Amino acid sequence: MNCAMEQRLGIQQTGQLIASMIIQVPGNTRQPNLMLQLPLGMDLSQGASLQIDANPALKIPIKACAQGGCVAQMALPAATLEQMKVAKTMTLTLAAGGNNQPVKVPFQTAGFATTYEKIK
Repeated sequence: MNCAMEQRLGIQQTGQLIASMIIQVPGNTRQPNLMLQLPLGMDLSQGASLQIDANPALKIPIKACAQGGCVAQMALPAATLEQMKVAKTMTLTLAAGGNNQPVKVPFQTAGFATTYEKIK
């Protein structure tokens, strides 16, 4: 059985999705995968990066874009997963296409470890 946890960030007034972080644990491998759903308009060549506390940022390649947005995905390294479990801050950085201004999206860390234990 595949299990997953997801955190969605959006604009409350409009319901527009800004970004979504999904950690999926496939039943056949039990190896966690990280998937990000991102808005259109990002510089695809730059990909996305996830900063966890003061650790080096994790580069996440953008795999595909469609009408509803873009998807970045990769296998989640064990060391990164351990950092996420104890993190105080997690910030996704995207390169906005056209203006070279990075877009920083903070994700909540409270409850991460507890939730992950339920899906692993």
